[in-house]
Amino acid sequence: MSIMELNNLSGRQPMPQKSPLIFTIYKDVKGEYRWRAKRGSKIIANGGEGYKRKESLLKTLNNTIYTIRHTPSLVKFKDTTKKW
Repeated sequence: MSIMELNNLSGRQPMPQKSPLIFTIYKDVKGEYRWRAKRGSKIIANGGEGYKRKESLLKTLNNTIYTIRHTPSLVKFKDTTKKW
């Protein structure tokens, strides 16, 4: 899902404001870092590409979070790779 699609989520039912947007970082089968965003049990966005370096992914993810412009208290971050 592109940034433009994130800004225009028309046609989707909005989730209640109490449901935080959770970003998860994980490694795929190739060992590349990826991210996805979930609200409730629904995946609403993903990076669409793998990153060899976690720092590159984090830079992109920070830009994505800024673009979405959610209240900081509604955004949570979950890193499942356990290594920085």
